[in-house]
Amino acid sequence: MKYSLCWESKPNRYQGDIAYARIESDMGSLFAAETDTGLCQLDFILDNNIATPLQLLQKNWPQAHCYSRPPKHLPASTTLKTLVGCNTQQTLALHLAASPFQQKVWRVLLTVATGQVTTYSDIARQLQQPKAARAVGQAVAANPLALIVPCHRVVNADTSTGNYHWGAALKQRLLEAERALL
Repeated sequence: MKYSLCWESKPNRYQGDIAYARIESDMGSLFAAETDTGLCQLDFILDNNIATPLQLLQKNWPQAHCYSRPPKHLPASTTLKTLVGCNTQQTLALHLAASPFQQKVWRVLLTVATGQVTTYSDIARQLQQPKAARAVGQAVAANPLALIVPCHRVVNADTSTGNYHWGAALKQRLLEAERALL
């Protein structure tokens, strides 16, 4: 998949509209939110609770007008339904709010191939900041685009799965699904 990236360093200044919807995918229910520029949030919906990702959206984009929309009206919805293993030539527009360091980490994550994993230390070394593994971990944890910016592909130095915002079991399932595609 190809990406068109738009970086927002101060999302609290964004005053446009953000449409959101629940999308059923092959890996579970997703909360997807898009600005006019691109996808700005993609979360798994846990326990059928859409309130949690909606609160996060409103926290991260406080000046935006957020509203619910049927999934078929979100441009990214078709791509998101079959995201794991999606080998498409489509370009998905992304609108990311991030600090300069987060941008660097997330750009590295976008280069980790399907079915592969990396570690926090590996990313820190790629950024030529070998002592920044903990900061890398914080940037990975702040990723607003599950599956797209593949934070699930980051494992501990001992190659154990490690933590995942939506649970270790889902992370393991995602990694196994991707490995099965190879």
